[in-house]
Amino acid sequence: MVNRWLAALGARSKRPTPPRAEHDDPLPEPQHELLRAADLFDRYQRTGDLDVLTDAVTLFLGVRSTIPTDHPNRIALLSNLVDGLTRLFDRTAQLPVLTEAVQVGRDALAATPTGHPGRATPLNNLGITLRRLFERTRELSVLTEAVQSGRDAVATTPTNHPKQAMYLSNLAVALERLFEWTGELSVLTEAVQSGRNAVAAAARAELDRVREETTAAIAQLRADAEQARRDVEAERDRVLAEQARVEMAAARADADARGRRRGSCRRAGPPGREHPRSGRRSSRPPRRGRPAPVPRPTARPPTVAPPRTGPVLSGCVPSSTRCAPTTGPSLTSCAGRP
Repeated sequence: MVNRWLAALGARSKRPTPPRAEHDDPLPEPQHELLRAADLFDRYQRTGDLDVLTDAVTLFLGVRSTIPTDHPNRIALLSNLVDGLTRLFDRTAQLPVLTEAVQVGRDALAATPTGHPGRATPLNNLGITLRRLFERTRELSVLTEAVQSGRDAVATTPTNHPKQAMYLSNLAVALERLFEWTGELSVLTEAVQSGRNAVAAAARAELDRVREETTAAIAQLRADAEQARRDVEAERDRVLAEQARVEMAAARADADARGRRRGSCRRAGPPGREHPRSGRRSSRPPRRGRPAPVPRPTARPPTVAPPRTGPVLSGCVPSSTRCAPTTGPSLTSCAGRP
């Protein structure tokens, strides 16, 4: 019935199923159609185009009829089909679409083994779909099945599971709805307890999330600190290597300068000893021995002024000048100048 409705909807939209691209890999037909349907469903989530969603659901239904029962992707196919049909019901409000979603949910639950770690997911999805179907049909048996699916989902979920709070919350909503129709106090008590457990599970999940984020942040900080330490050490090694290179270059330049100065001194003929036979000048310094005596400066003889025959004026006489005896009359002093 839903296939006829989808065919009619596709005829109204006048959009054929998208053909296979030329560059697609040669996969088996069911697997290829499954990938195309998943791509269309992702495109619908980005664009919200109803025609794209219709094409995706049509492809999912076609793959379901051709894929083997023991295929490893059958559970994922049925889960995606339930999600697509539920979204299509939200857009079209067609009861056959919702009824088909409930049936696909039951098939997904039947395809999941009892001890499978992901069995809680199809149980929770089935409970939600049944509760929505009850809102349209008002059949108490549908709501009772929804409550039982929620209970099974909670029972098969570990205590520290990240989705435990969500499963408990959905169960509390279904129990509250069931109490409104039956009026049983035990149902309401169970709903209250489920709500409390959901709050506690959410707190634990939030605490675990914060703990995980904190641990990851600390690990990241430690990694950043270690990387910074390595960068500092690498920079220090680079600076030391550059300093050593500069010192070596300076020492090499100093040695070259000394060599040039030594060579220029040899070419200019530095002072040295002269070889007694060859007459060449040696660059070696003379042998050390007793130093030659330094000659003392000779004393300058005193200057004797010539005798004067005339009168002599009085004045100062230099200390280095002596008065000579005169033959004339006696004077008071002798002059130092002629």
